[in-house]
Amino acid sequence: MAIVILLIILLILILAVIFAIQNSAVVPISYLIWDTEGSLAFILLLALIFGALIGLLVSLPTFIKNRKRITKQGKDIAALEATIQEQSTKLEMIEGQLTVDEELPAQEPELEPEEEEELQLEPEGAAEQVEVEEESVELLDDTSPAEIEGEVVEEAGDEEQGSV
Repeated sequence: MAIVILLIILLILILAVIFAIQNSAVVPISYLIWDTEGSLAFILLLALIFGALIGLLVSLPTFIKNRKRITKQGKDIAALEATIQEQSTKLEMIEGQLTVDEELPAQEPELEPEEEEELQLEPEGAAEQVEVEEESVELLDDTSPAEIEGEVVEEAGDEEQGSV
């Protein structure tokens, strides 16, 4: 690639020399109060150089702005890559823990004899609660479905009279 660039530069120089030889006539140049004479090739070369400088100065702010943006984006990319690496490490750790948890059978903690006795004892009032629930069930068993429907109908009728 470097050879191609060198060949292009050499070709441009050869063309410039041919142009200078063919256009060696002296021409007068006047600019405001400045008057001079010079070779046509030299004048054209100066015009080319000044045009390139003006073009560079005009595009310089955009170049600087793009350079800053590229630098900022490079830093952002580096920060995001660090975050990705950190998250990947965390993910690998979690997957490793899941693998270890799946390999180990679930074990219930061993209790001391005193703790087992405490767990086997019923809390106070639990027996009384069971007796109350049994009495409620017996009361419901003694009531016939017709009696329950009658009570519901009576309650509905009372509500209708109160709303009229």
